[in-house]
Amino acid sequence: MTHGGTVAEEPELATARRYMIRDAIATPEAIYGTILFLAMLAFSEDGQKSQDLFFHGAVTSVSIWAAHVIAVAVASHGSRDNRTVGVRESFRRALDHSYGILLGPLVPTVALLLGTLNIIGDYESYLVASGSSVAMLGVLGYVAMSERRASWYVCLLSAVLTAAMGVGAATLKGLFSH
Repeated sequence: MTHGGTVAEEPELATARRYMIRDAIATPEAIYGTILFLAMLAFSEDGQKSQDLFFHGAVTSVSIWAAHVIAVAVASHGSRDNRTVGVRESFRRALDHSYGILLGPLVPTVALLLGTLNIIGDYESYLVASGSSVAMLGVLGYVAMSERRASWYVCLLSAVLTAAMGVGAATLKGLFSH
């Protein structure tokens, strides 16, 4: 038993937490932000310093996020469903809708920050940033399907296909290098 509750409430709380986490991380914006970040890594120059990649990744992510916030705010402003949506509400909606663009590439950004601070080498920083981007895409693909109560193999297939998009972006680097 919990404080004032029953044992039957605990699975409901766990389910609510799971959906809250899923709603926070497995969003189209998080997937989009991660793919854009990975593409930035894929098109970087060979041997580029971690600090340059960190700066370009941060600027790219913030620029795309700001453009997305403005687009959502403008599109949601005005008269909707027989009611007026003001500027403040449209920007609040835009911020709520767009944070995944910054959240998705958070782990690879931290990897590049570790390289920038010379905690790990530039090459290792690049590998961890690239690998964690692909892994994050796989996790996001898996979580998106698991919410629909898909079978484990459909969830796994979704993870592989979503991660493959990231690998495809990274592969483009090989096609355009040198």
